[in-house]
Amino acid sequence: LCLKNNKAVLCEKAFAMNSKEVDQMINASNINNTFLMEAFWTRLNPQFLKIQKIIQSSKLGKIRFIKSDFMFNGDYNPKNRQYNIKLGGSSLMDIGIYPVFYSLMFLGIPNKIKTLTKFSKTKSEESIAILMSYKNETFAVLTSSFDAISKNETELCFENGFIKFERNKTIHLNYNEKNQFIKIEKDQNFGFQHEAKHVMDCLDKKLIQSPILSHEFSKNLISILDRIRKKSNIVFPNSD
Repeated sequence: LCLKNNKAVLCEKAFAMNSKEVDQMINASNINNTFLMEAFWTRLNPQFLKIQKIIQSSKLGKIRFIKSDFMFNGDYNPKNRQYNIKLGGSSLMDIGIYPVFYSLMFLGIPNKIKTLTKFSKTKSEESIAILMSYKNETFAVLTSSFDAISKNETELCFENGFIKFERNKTIHLNYNEKNQFIKIEKDQNFGFQHEAKHVMDCLDKKLIQSPILSHEFSKNLISILDRIRKKSNIVFPNSD
């Protein structure tokens, strides 16, 4: 409705429930020449930009492996949206999307996907472990859960070292067995101002999509989520 009435849209992730819905949104953006972007604030934060620069320097060599998790103990409640499959309740779509995002940004689209899944009493996916392999013989191991607590940490493993980080916290860089800790300054806006500024820049330039978080990015991300759900038999009856 917003796009059809020429109102710019910044849509929280997950962008939609499946690829079909994402295609409908993007088509509406193109037909109405109106801005549409997925609100993936992590992509625009100083921590992520710093990690990108470290990787682009090539001193760590080729990336070989990603390990990433996002978990919290949600205290099971069948009335909570996290456990309501009619509302898309699942740890994958709610928080597992972050590990999947890192795998997409640093390794691309996987060649093969395998999963192990735990379902709640409401038949919603509560915990999931994902193994991805890629044509260049790299791997990603990703986990998310509403039933456990972890550091919510991501580790990028390279030929000559590793980068380890929690979202918006200090970056642990290991290069040739030497450790460096790169501090990311916090601010009162929690990092969302970078996303807001980027959207305003796009609107000032009269763009209908972001060059950083493009429509193609959202299509690729939701296609991976679709594949994971199909492997795991995660079904949303109101959408699928």
